[in-house]
Amino acid sequence: MKKLISFILILATLLSCFIMFGCKKDSPDDENSVAVFNITSDYKISIPKDYTQKELSIAKDIQTAIKKLASISLPINDSGKAVEKEIVIGDADRPELKNISEKVGENLGYTIFASNPKIFIYGTDRTYLGLAAEEFIETYRKIYQTVIA
Repeated sequence: MKKLISFILILATLLSCFIMFGCKKDSPDDENSVAVFNITSDYKISIPKDYTQKELSIAKDIQTAIKKLASISLPINDSGKAVEKEIVIGDADRPELKNISEKVGENLGYTIFASNPKIFIYGTDRTYLGLAAEEFIETYRKIYQTVIA
């Protein structure tokens, strides 16, 4: 019970720090600006049906990082169909991404946000999508390593 309470307190502290220091002002909504890092084995990594090699590469990088850190194997969903729990990479056909380019803006580049239980990693181009994925992986690594320490 003490471990569970400690885990919850650490996670809450880390998410608070992430909100204060790690979020970009390019988030579409402040309340959705923090990705929830409670990833379990029932998640999938989703890429658009007509995915680019960059989107597939990013999905594999995230898949590898989560496997190394948490020993969780997440499948890559390239069907284009939404699933309940997913990490969405790029400009997939999801209602949560409607008009996202307008919300992020050309000069802002990328965003990572959650619409529970989904997590979205979006960039206005290949470069920004790569930067968003790197930030996601690094933040997940920091949170995961702090929680298990």
